[in-house]
Amino acid sequence: MGFDTPFLLRSSAPPLLRSNPSAPWILHGEAVAFLAAPIRLRLLVRYSASPVGSYLEHALVKMTARGPHVFEMGVNLEASKRGGREIWGFPKELETLKWNRSGSRREFRRESEVFRVRAMGPRFSLALSFWTVQFLNQKPVRVPGKIAARARLGFRGRQLALVLDDFEMTIGAPEVCSD
Repeated sequence: MGFDTPFLLRSSAPPLLRSNPSAPWILHGEAVAFLAAPIRLRLLVRYSASPVGSYLEHALVKMTARGPHVFEMGVNLEASKRGGREIWGFPKELETLKWNRSGSRREFRRESEVFRVRAMGPRFSLALSFWTVQFLNQKPVRVPGKIAARARLGFRGRQLALVLDDFEMTIGAPEVCSD
C-alpha cells in the first residue's frame, strides 16, 4: 500500500500519517445500506483497505435542496476522521464501533445501538456513480464517488436492506458548488 505523503514510524506500531493522503481515495470493504427514515439513508461500513488503513464507519445521509448530504458520520480511526473532515468536509467523529460477520449475518454495533442484517438471495453486480454535498471551510462542495460491488438483498427484521459483500469505492476530490 503506497502513500503519497510521508509517514512516521514509531517502534512496531502502524505508521502515523503527518498529513492526509490526497484525493482520490480508493477503498475496499463490505457494507449495508437501508432507510433510516423516509428521506434518510443509513450506511454501515467495514473498510478492509483504504489509504489510512482499515476502519469502521456509520453514516446518515439526508436529501437537501442541494442534493444528498452526509450529516452524521462516526468512524473508529483518527486518521479517517482527520482525512474526512479536512479533505471533503465530512462531519466525522470518533466512536466505538464493532462489526461482526457470521455467514450471511452482519451485526454492527454503535455505542448502545445494534443493527442486525441477514443477506439473502443471489448476488448481483452493482456499479454506480454518486455524489454528496458537504461543507468544506464553510463553503458547499460536491464530493463525487463511484462504487463497484457484489451485492445482494438483505433484511433487518422486516426492513429491506442492500448488502455489499465486496466493494471498491473511489471518493474523488471535492468540487466547489455553484449557487
